[in-house]
Amino acid sequence: MTLLLTVFGGVIAWAALGVCGLVRNRSDGAVAAMRRATVHKRLKTATFYAVVVGADLLLTQFLHT
Repeated sequence: MTLLLTVFGGVIAWAALGVCGLVRNRSDGAVAAMRRATVHKRLKTATFYAVVVGADLLLTQFLHT
């Protein structure tokens, strides 16, 4: 459980750094489009991990009671 939460925290930080980089470097063209696609992929990955962690916590609580 702790390892899963640690990985999830790292994924959130990874996505947040991508968003900060996107906001900081406002450029147009192909580079901006590629950066937006990368940030979108990172956010989708973070969302997936959030669902996995939530389901794992729910299952743990269910089995604990």
